[in-house]
Amino acid sequence: MEVLKIGIIGAGFMGKALMDAIKLYPNVKSKYELVAVNRRNPVKLQEVAKEYGVPMATTDYREILKRGDIDVVGIFTPDHLHAQHVLDSLDAGKHVICTKPLATKLEDLKNIVKKVDSTGLKFLMAETVRFHPLFLTIKDMFDKGEFGDPVYIQAHYVHDLRDVLKETPWRRTAPQDFLIGGGCHPISLVRWFAGEVAEVHAYANKPEIPGYEGYPLELNFALNLKFDNQCIGRVLSAHGCIEPPVPMSSFWLFGTRGSVVENKVVLERDGEKIRKTLEPSREMRLAEIGIPSAEEEIRGHAEECARLLVHFYDCVVHGKSPDPDVREGAKDVAVALAAWESIKKGLPVKPQREF
Repeated sequence: MEVLKIGIIGAGFMGKALMDAIKLYPNVKSKYELVAVNRRNPVKLQEVAKEYGVPMATTDYREILKRGDIDVVGIFTPDHLHAQHVLDSLDAGKHVICTKPLATKLEDLKNIVKKVDSTGLKFLMAETVRFHPLFLTIKDMFDKGEFGDPVYIQAHYVHDLRDVLKETPWRRTAPQDFLIGGGCHPISLVRWFAGEVAEVHAYANKPEIPGYEGYPLELNFALNLKFDNQCIGRVLSAHGCIEPPVPMSSFWLFGTRGSVVENKVVLERDGEKIRKTLEPSREMRLAEIGIPSAEEEIRGHAEECARLLVHFYDCVVHGKSPDPDVREGAKDVAVALAAWESIKKGLPVKPQREF
């Protein structure tokens, strides 16, 4: 069995989640060998390398790209660095797994798509909501036609980020755009089901909340969406809030044959209602006891990372097409960029669709 050698660029919270997946899941460990890790902080770099038994540890990601034996790189660096790291990795001939968002600027999105096309290398958007067990179950039901055609859809990502800001100071210094960096989760989720976004009308605010003092960008975002198929929907990306007692990620879908809210399903067949309760998500269970520490929460993504790693192995070794691919990642960010334009203009905006 072919084993892919992988190097991790950016071994912070999400980089560790991917490393956990390789370490803890036998069906992943049999497919990948973790051979190199990068982190800019030399002390934390050595701690990570020791914890995971990684033979090569470097503060310069380019040293990983120079190695001819590495097949795949996982990019889990701060949002604003993704474009350069992805382009450099593709230029070095590496297949790429990149955490969300793909990039933060439209021109970078176009350049990355063009580079993936020209190299023929495999690229997977590591958007965890698309590998989430509850959402995968609902998507399978949707694809089988159990909900019918979508008429209304909504998703939220609600995350009080004050503790995360303390753990990851780059979010303040960059600063991180929470709509692009956080809102991409629910945007990706609704697009997965409802398809192309025709128009977005968005609003944002920046409340005075202790812990966010001096943050230069808006904290909360509400998006109204219209899709090509006439489905309408909403996306909420809320971060300027006091630990709302709701699941961090939430999904609703109303269709012509049934509906789902969180894990509650109602289907209609021949005038009769069929009610189901799906296995609750990890976020739903956590909402009952409060938000865990930043480390615990991010490391909880190992299950989703295991799924995406198995999928990407099939892409590299067996020639399957990555899903979500580079264009899906670009379109998610394009909706967020259109939302920003809408916020500034006070008008609906059509997102960039061609990449």
